[in-house]
Amino acid sequence: GTDGNFELSVRVTSLSKPVFGTTFTVEMESAWSMTKTSDRSVVLRKSVKSSGTATMGDAFAAVTRLRLAVEIAARENINQGLKAIGELNL
Repeated sequence: GTDGNFELSVRVTSLSKPVFGTTFTVEMESAWSMTKTSDRSVVLRKSVKSSGTATMGDAFAAVTRLRLAVEIAARENINQGLKAIGELNL
């Protein structure tokens, strides 16, 4: 909505995915920025890097392993970004 005190923007800037293998590791980088809506001042600007790995034990099908690795990398990225927001003195 438009009634909040802050606006959060997260953009995936890079995502590297393997083409083949038994273990897939995905590298993700995203740009996090948070601005105060009242005066548009930036309170957070951070690049967050994360990775996720899925093995044959997680899924036999390669497409499923890749999806799982991306999900793990995204989850870790979100955790790191929210931690950075939690450390702000607002």
